[in-house]
Amino acid sequence: MSSPPSKILLLAAFHMESLALASALHLPKHPSLPHAYATSQILLLTIGLRASRLPPLRPAIADFAPSQILLFGLGGALNPALHVADVILDSPSLNLPHTISGQIISSDEMLTTPAAKNAHYLRTHADAVDMESAPVRAAFAPQTITILRAISDDAAHSIDHEILSLIDDLGRPRPAKIAFLLARRPTLIPQLARLQKDSAAALAALCKSLAAYLTPQNP
Repeated sequence: MSSPPSKILLLAAFHMESLALASALHLPKHPSLPHAYATSQILLLTIGLRASRLPPLRPAIADFAPSQILLFGLGGALNPALHVADVILDSPSLNLPHTISGQIISSDEMLTTPAAKNAHYLRTHADAVDMESAPVRAAFAPQTITILRAISDDAAHSIDHEILSLIDDLGRPRPAKIAFLLARRPTLIPQLARLQKDSAAALAALCKSLAAYLTPQNP
């Protein structure tokens, strides 16, 4: 297993991802940044869907001066051999525990059907997909970015496009929209329950891997 660096910047799109890892590592909240956690050696930031909230955080990142940047969170499988809670590591040099080495690509839009996932898989041969790795890599180029994604939806399952409107850009639920949609389409309840269960399993696997890597440097 690779040894952790002296100072690491951890980036997650959704607050539930940040909060899960912060809880696993017992990280305190950052004194001034929203949805952020920090020690002298770890800075954990929530950057929003498509990294939309990253630009205002750049001064704090520059002050922290990380020696490694790691983007983590949930992702979708393109490779049909992957299962929910598999943790995919896209890195040229790191070897993290409880992970599978693979290629992770970024998409501008959520891939919600098996057909769309299969088309991307045949075209790119990538193993998993997210919506943040491309903008994060562009923002920090030429620095190497490690990408770690736990599979929350496999290549065989669909996600109804209306479900995507039930969260904001930090992944927080929108209760009024949830109530309205489920009243109109109660058949979505089993799909939402499956997504919740699979996301929880994926987050647990992700935190297990990251905690094993980062705990030695966590005060």
